Amino acid sequence: MKQYATLALTLFLTAACSSHSNDDTITAVEIMINNSDFDAAQRACDKLVADSASSQLSASQWGQLAITYMHLAENINEDDNTALATQCYRKAFATDCDSATAFFDNIGIEEAAFAHTLLMLSSSIDTPADLLDFEADTIPSDIN
Repeated sequence: MKQYATLALTLFLTAACSSHSNDDTITAVEIMINNSDFDAAQRACDKLVADSASSQLSASQWGQLAITYMHLAENINEDDNTALATQCYRKAFATDCDSATAFFDNIGIEEAAFAHTLLMLSSSIDTPADLLDFEADTIPSDIN
């Protein structure tokens, strides 16, 4: 049964991609994640990001992708998907700061932790800590 659901979603995704319906593609990816079809969701997200230059993603779509990549990071490729989520988060704000702010202000409680993590990661990229402010570790005096 899961194979038929995945096949139907793949066909839906293919049709959505060919008509450049980014919202439909993102919805299909969310369904794939809910069905624990993480590999297919990963491929679909990666394709959407790769095709983003020609498909003109909106700030809210970049935001949705950021949250989607965080969901994927909980299940597969944690480091890579967290990095991709951070890139999507930053692109959302680069595309339209007001729309991105509105999107992230209106996400559900479940995604609020993801948004906070993305904010912290993005902030650390924009304003990295000055390593000269940290004191070097010292060796305790009781060790011979």
